[in-house]
Amino acid sequence: MSPLNLDILFEIISHMDEFPRRERQDILSNLALVSSDLNGAIRPKLFGEVRWPHGDKHDEESGLHFFPEVLWSYIQ
Repeated sequence: MSPLNLDILFEIISHMDEFPRRERQDILSNLALVSSDLNGAIRPKLFGEVRWPHGDKHDEESGLHFFPEVLWSYIQ
């Protein structure tokens, strides 16, 4: 199996901006599951628009829930 062509990969990812935010996030999440190369290329786009706090990311017992540290470098 040949590796993914990065030029084509980035072209596909750049077209995701044409979709509404929620739909774009769903598409990118699904594409990230295809391969580790695709996952690595998609992460900056996927986590570049993080909004905080999320209404469903807290509870009375433990307070606010934060994103795992492994994702922090992708959040702008």
